[in-house]
Amino acid sequence: MNQKSIFLKIAFALVLFTCLGHTIGTFMKIPPEQVAVANAQMVLENTMVPLPMGVHKSFADIFLGNNISVSVYLFITGIIFLVISGVKQFDPIVKKLLLINSFGMAMLSVISILYFFPLPAICTGLAAVFGFASAFLTEK
Repeated sequence: MNQKSIFLKIAFALVLFTCLGHTIGTFMKIPPEQVAVANAQMVLENTMVPLPMGVHKSFADIFLGNNISVSVYLFITGIIFLVISGVKQFDPIVKKLLLINSFGMAMLSVISILYFFPLPAICTGLAAVFGFASAFLTEK
């Protein structure tokens, strides 16, 4: 197994770990001692937002949909890292796809550090670094 493949499998593992944590966190129940969080959740569930075409959704529905979208994005990005790890020789299209994938992880890392907490930022940031490193490693 070459260094590119190892780096991309590490990136895959980091993204999958983040995806699993994010997905589990999305569906976890609010602990009973977190009264303020439970109250805020009730407000989100009862505040309706008029959307285009006459549809009304609660803020809670919108946040849930957004969270599920992030989990799907993480899963697909991880799979792309895994699939590319099996490519023996990178042609320009594979390299571009890897760079785009890595850039997406880098941006998610920045968003995570600004708006959430360090663990997903570290995992997605490292995945981006491993992805970029794989894209620029020279063929032997």
